[in-house]
Amino acid sequence: MKMYLEDILPKMSKLYLGRIVDSFLKDVRMETEEEMREVILKNLDEFQNKERVKSYLDFSNETRDIALLNELILMALMEKEGYLLNEANLYKEVEDMERSILKQSQDDNYISRFIPHDTNRIYSAVLDEAWKKDESLNEHEINILEVLRRELDLSKRDHYLLESRIGRFPQKNNILHTHQQIGRSLINLQVRGLVLRFKDDASTTLFLLILPEFCDMRWAESCEMKCMKRYWLI
Repeated sequence: MKMYLEDILPKMSKLYLGRIVDSFLKDVRMETEEEMREVILKNLDEFQNKERVKSYLDFSNETRDIALLNELILMALMEKEGYLLNEANLYKEVEDMERSILKQSQDDNYISRFIPHDTNRIYSAVLDEAWKKDESLNEHEINILEVLRRELDLSKRDHYLLESRIGRFPQKNNILHTHQQIGRSLINLQVRGLVLRFKDDASTTLFLLILPEFCDMRWAESCEMKCMKRYWLI
């Protein structure tokens, strides 16, 4: 079902409306929900601005957990009709994706099917060295790995598979993310104006990915999700 912002605004609470306003209008404070809804509708062009959206799709300044979960959440929403999921199913989709990567990363036949041996050897060596230094990857290391992935024709999901094999995906020692961590990423995406949170008539909390509705840019390509989708469910 296709949904528009005009249809969703009446179903959003003051807290969630405030996050939308903050995503494109800084230092603007309003007291009532109606004021917020009015200012959002009056500033739809700014809210839909491609450059603004593109800048908010850059998660490089976030912590690893936020950046990773942001990508998985957006991926989960993109896979669903109308880019819409209720809260319980969204959490489950993210957990299932993490479990899927963990399981497939331990299958040597699966890895060799999609990642050539020499490519695996080269990237894994650099990846392992990058992680040895401390408990996170710095911006320089992330950039080097991104360049190397492009040179070796690896997707972001390939990266996660190989990260899992050295015990670093989703977290250290292959620990799954908690609902609390996923919840923090959902707030981050709302503040960025990429995901909307509202309740339907049954008081069920729903999350809607707004990007496909408001922007015709190829987000899948910019975030490497197109490559990830090609064999996500295989």
